[in-house]
Amino acid sequence: MIWVSKSSFRRFSELLVTKYVAASEAKNNFNGTVDDFRYRMREYKIPFIQLTQRYYLKTAIERVLLTDYLTTQEADDRTGIPMRVIKRYGADSLFNDVIELGGRKMIPASEADRVSKELQSLRDKHYTPAEAKEYLGVTVINYYRGAIDTIPCPPIAKAFAYKFKLLYSKDSVHAYDDDRKGAHIKKWVTQYLLMRANFSDNTLTTFPVRVNLHLQKNYSLNMLYVSYHLLMGATEPSLNTRKNY
Repeated sequence: MIWVSKSSFRRFSELLVTKYVAASEAKNNFNGTVDDFRYRMREYKIPFIQLTQRYYLKTAIERVLLTDYLTTQEADDRTGIPMRVIKRYGADSLFNDVIELGGRKMIPASEADRVSKELQSLRDKHYTPAEAKEYLGVTVINYYRGAIDTIPCPPIAKAFAYKFKLLYSKDSVHAYDDDRKGAHIKKWVTQYLLMRANFSDNTLTTFPVRVNLHLQKNYSLNMLYVSYHLLMGATEPSLNTRKNY
């Protein structure tokens, strides 16, 4: 058994009331989940006294419990920007008005909301290079960079385009694809008309019967081939590389 004087007990009680806050009270004042509260206490190593419950040092806990500030992990949860991106580029380069507490970064909740909206806007308006290639049905996208609008990939966009340096405008990709299909249709129409002129009935009758039959078959296959691409209106293989029938 330990004996203490009444005056010592009184001073300790006053210290506990003025300098410390009970864990139960701190949790009630924190506008978040119990798990979030425990995470902050553990992450920032807040000093405490263990009695019937924990009592945290007020000067250390007050700013940690600010509900208008988030830890980097909480910012990750709110914005969708992974911790690996926050660690790589630094919270200060991704968010404004970041403060430091106990050697840790705290991010304004309003700033996290702003960045979250900006990130969603980037996602809605841009493709990654892989997505642009898939949309256009090509294997190499750099060839089209002069014809399609691109922007340097902002650090926050690394949330969905971690490995890429550029983002491709969705509107520009769609417009290029529409123009490309229109150009191909025009090309196939021209090819169609040329083939009709070159393989007219009058031309075919000037050849011997054996050659004539071969040309008629080849003509029919070519016309079928061209007609198919006219209907598809899509990217075509080169006529110079296709097989001769």
